Amino acid sequence: MPENIESVDTLIQRRRQAKNLKLKRRIVKTTILFVIHALLAFGGYTYFTSTIAKTRDVTLSGNHLISRQEVMDMIESVSQPVNMLDFGIELSQPLEAHPLIKSVNLDYRQADRLIITLQEYEALAYYESPLNAVLLENGSLYPIDGMIESLTSDLPLISGYADIEGQKRLADALAMILPSTRLLISEITQDALSYDNYYAHLYMQDGIQVKTGLGGLKILDDYYQIISALNPEHDCIAIDETTGVPYSFPCSSQ
Repeated sequence: MPENIESVDTLIQRRRQAKNLKLKRRIVKTTILFVIHALLAFGGYTYFTSTIAKTRDVTLSGNHLISRQEVMDMIESVSQPVNMLDFGIELSQPLEAHPLIKSVNLDYRQADRLIITLQEYEALAYYESPLNAVLLENGSLYPIDGMIESLTSDLPLISGYADIEGQKRLADALAMILPSTRLLISEITQDALSYDNYYAHLYMQDGIQVKTGLGGLKILDDYYQIISALNPEHDCIAIDETTGVPYSFPCSSQ
């Protein structure tokens, strides 16, 4: 018995039905993906512009010179952002513009907490009246009135070096030595010479005086080895920057 052969019209109709079904499935899939992405976008927008912007739980670290209240004042001055990208930018701008802050890292992934990690420019020494400021590692000055004054107790006192070039050179030299070495220095006085306008006269915490160009400060990282080899009657040290060799003599012989 011969097989039933479908007509051309029937085949065309079945192909159209299959094509329409495939198209409908594609539309449904696209619609589902669109809805999912829309929900994610809306949720992200709500999370970053509403929940975070209104958070009152702020964890702050890395601030030694700048107070927490100063940071909080800068945060609260930021208006409600339009989106999460603007939130991060607007929040970081006043912090990054602060002269004490070297870098800022913001972590606002938690809905109820904003984590701020600061890196400050290190304070290397300080000036008293009339400047009343600390010398930062970038060579700039920052008023002592704007920070906790007790922090200056561990910093060397600077006399002289009033011009910008001198401050920059002194900051570079102090940044090169160990923090523990800076603690040994009580005062740094500019002792200008004909061949070196920024020659330094240091008064150490133990009473010994050191005379050197700024390039010789690095040699003081070996301060304890140096003084152990001194003549007990000598209370002054001069450092030859060319050879890097320190030698001692009585200060009274000058």
